[in-house]
Formats: sequence, C-alpha cells, structure tokens
Amino acid sequence: MAASTAAFGFWGEPTSTIDWCEQNYVVTPYIAEFFNSTTSLFIVAAGLLPLALHRELWPQLEPRYAVACASVAVVGAGSVAFHGTLLFHHQMWDEVPMLWTVVVLLYCLLEHQHREPRHGFW
Repeated sequence: MAASTAAFGFWGEPTSTIDWCEQNYVVTPYIAEFFNSTTSLFIVAAGLLPLALHRELWPQLEPRYAVACASVAVVGAGSVAFHGTLLFHHQMWDEVPMLWTVVVLLYCLLEHQHREPRHGFW
C-alpha cells in the first residue's frame, strides 16, 4: 500500500471539522476511528432494542415513542458513519440527528401526561 493511502485509509483525507483523540486507521484501513465506530453500534442497539423487545405494546402506545426510539438508532448509525470515515457529510449525519432526537425526546417529555397530544399530531 502506498504511503499516502496508508496515511488516509480507504476513505481518503478526512474532511470533517473535528478529529477525535483516537488515532485514525490504526486497526483497519477501512475504519478511521475503529473504537468510536464500534461503540456507536451500541447506540443503534439502544434505539432498536425497545422496538424489538416491546413490539406487542406498540399498538397501544402513541407513535411518538417509536419515533423517539428510531431517532436514537439514527443517531447511532450516523455516528458509525462519521467515525468510520471522518467525512464532512457523514459528520452531518452524526450531528443533525442528535438535534432531531433532542426535539423528539423533549416533545415526549412535555406530552407525557396527556393521552391526546396538545402539540402536534403524534
């Protein structure tokens, strides 16, 4: 492998605005930050497991709870993509869903005492 390819790995030169403390492409040339990427898979699992484990309850619950779980899974997937590549457009898939998730979770918290939503339709 050429020295320039080894320095940047499979995805090329990082274009993200931030590079975390983990050294890049140490474990494999295909994943920039191996441990940040693999631990982000737990975030995906944290979003998907409630959907899978409590699927019998979903007909009784409001859709906002499924949206909240799914948004956590999207944050994890975006984090895997960002830390795996260190590319700017994947960085946005890491950061923007975090903001969406905060809004969804805040909505769930504000509406938790009301069976019929006061704000919005879900």
